[in-house]
Amino acid sequence: MASIDYKRFIAENFDIIDKDTLEVVPFIPFPSQVKYLDEMTFRDDILKPRQLGFSSIVEAVFTVDFLTRANSRGVIISHETDATQRLLDKVKFFLESFARRHGRVFTLKYNSKSELVNSDIGSVLYVGTAGSRTFGRGDTIHNCHLSEYAFYPNPHDIFTGISQAVPANGRIIIESTANGVGNDFHKKWVDAKNGVSSFHPHFFPWFNHDKYRKKVTDSFIMDTDEQEYAVRFALSKEQMSWRRDKIKELDEDKFKQEYPATDYEAFLSSGRSVFSNVTLDWYLQHTAREPVAIGNLVGFKPIAFDTNSKGFLRVYEWPKVGEQFIIGGDVAEVNDFNCAQVLNRATLEQAAVWHGHCDADIFGRELYRLGMFYNQATVAVERNNQGIATLYTLRDLDYPMLWFRERIGEVAEQPTLELGWVTDTKTKDLLISDARELIRTKSVILNDKDTIRELMSYIYIEQGVHGRWMAGAESGEHDDRVMALMIAIQMYSRVPLQSTDSNPIAHATDETNAPYKVTHASQNTVSGNEISQVGLGMEEYF
Repeated sequence: MASIDYKRFIAENFDIIDKDTLEVVPFIPFPSQVKYLDEMTFRDDILKPRQLGFSSIVEAVFTVDFLTRANSRGVIISHETDATQRLLDKVKFFLESFARRHGRVFTLKYNSKSELVNSDIGSVLYVGTAGSRTFGRGDTIHNCHLSEYAFYPNPHDIFTGISQAVPANGRIIIESTANGVGNDFHKKWVDAKNGVSSFHPHFFPWFNHDKYRKKVTDSFIMDTDEQEYAVRFALSKEQMSWRRDKIKELDEDKFKQEYPATDYEAFLSSGRSVFSNVTLDWYLQHTAREPVAIGNLVGFKPIAFDTNSKGFLRVYEWPKVGEQFIIGGDVAEVNDFNCAQVLNRATLEQAAVWHGHCDADIFGRELYRLGMFYNQATVAVERNNQGIATLYTLRDLDYPMLWFRERIGEVAEQPTLELGWVTDTKTKDLLISDARELIRTKSVILNDKDTIRELMSYIYIEQGVHGRWMAGAESGEHDDRVMALMIAIQMYSRVPLQSTDSNPIAHATDETNAPYKVTHASQNTVSGNEISQVGLGMEEYF
């Protein structure tokens, strides 16, 4: 691929509309755009604030190739239809300005809403929307721009197809504002920054843009926080004055999202996260740690811990005599994992996490071992879908500390007892609100890094044409650790803390999962790893 002076070609041949004056002016790249052109490679990952013109400079580069490289094929993919049309309009505007400057009519073989063909040299430029079709399968693509990649509905699938279609000397440019952490764009950025991928990271903070300044008078005085910020990033009073006005317009959190100063800030301040990424990052920095042991629980009488680096159980706190534990269980659906979260009832510290693939009934046996191992912990399992099979297994094994609720029946409004946690629209909101409060106040102690990262990628997702937002895992991610943790947190408010000489209890609630009553269960005796068990006879609850 012959070298082209893109900066010179763009400045001499393309016009652009100035956003402030709305006048047509020569496209003279901004300093940040020039910096990117100077650093451009064949595999680039651009993390940007809003309104710095990176889609414009990338489209200009692709238009140059469309005009000069015979038989080249370019593809531009955006996250939504309106944005796709705007990108195509930019390309057409560049072509029109090129023709106008050269006093000629530019010939296009095709000129549709999605495809342009240069009949003079056979080059093609296609513009499409993520999710509208399969890109890259069976094609050879020389230039590919993945615009606002963090907002794609199925980014990994699209990238897989594109990466196979673009040769080593072709360009793939991923360009996006941040949209939270834990998603595919965030992972690709981290890999690029750590040098473990072929992509080169390019971050451009807001203060790289010359227009983000405001004149100041002698009355402009920075407070202590502003002074520290200005010193940290070597900013002028004019830049700080612009920042102050923008924060008044947006508020500080929104400013960090729209105009981040660092890549770290961009990801933590953005997205539709259910839980605060800033708080979760605090957990990663201050409480997350390696487990004291990894392995599996084996046997029934006795139950023993078998150390295995590939085991399903990560232990952060061994059970001690007299301590009380609560367990939330999430049973796998389709491609998800089974997960159990163990919390210390007194301290709300994450004591262990069981996470792995197995059939629902096998998971019931694992929960039995886990609950008995942690001093007959109260076990609450989500009964939705496959959860029934897990609960039947625990019942058949006579696990003594299964959590159940009272449900009002339709006939004569007689109450019936029903094992397990039922997640529906009402109770899911309750799960989230209680978990958010305990995480926001740092009342729960999270030790497991994978749990924290899953919480980071647990987002609000728009559902259907009416725009209802539902909480769930980011595309390509899982939420089993999140659901199990939230159920365990519910047990914290529903299972009273017992003194060391009290019998273990099972806790019942009414149909809305509000506290209802406490029922004593049979007493098991635990001596070392030896466990003898008295059945509770839970058949009546099914």
